[in-house]
Amino acid sequence: MKIWIHGLLTGLFLQLAVGPIFFMILRIAFEADFLTGMAGVVAVTLVDYIYITLSILGIAQVLSHPKIKCAFGLISAIVITLFGIYLLIGALKASETAAIQGTWTAGRAFLYCFALTLSSPLTLFFWSSIFTAKAIEKNYDKKQITVFGIGAGMSTLLSKCAKNLVVQGEDE
Repeated sequence: MKIWIHGLLTGLFLQLAVGPIFFMILRIAFEADFLTGMAGVVAVTLVDYIYITLSILGIAQVLSHPKIKCAFGLISAIVITLFGIYLLIGALKASETAAIQGTWTAGRAFLYCFALTLSSPLTLFFWSSIFTAKAIEKNYDKKQITVFGIGAGMSTLLSKCAKNLVVQGEDE
């Protein structure tokens, strides 16, 4: 239980990073209902657990290959740039807020959040470096690092769900 809590606290610390995923969840929470926002939260959590699993299995070794690292960096840059353009267009159309609201569906929120999180170099960097560091620092074996990872991934669900709840509570 102590290792799980340590993972949860480490993950909650990582949740303090404010980036494109944070803003996407926030935007969906403002523009849609609670369940649609939760679809985005589930997508982010799922991708985090995918990266946690890959980190435990040794993704850092795979990404040490220069061609793979370059390809992932290029794809990530394209997706993040497209997301930035999407946000910019949304901001420029702020006068049409009423028309924009209600366009989110649970499926669309899930897909947007899934794709954005999957392509985020920060997400990959955070999880792979944290697991390498913790495995070395704490001398965790495979079972212990798995328990740590389950706790760390739970932090995504808790923090993003809390953001969604806070925004939805303000609408009432």
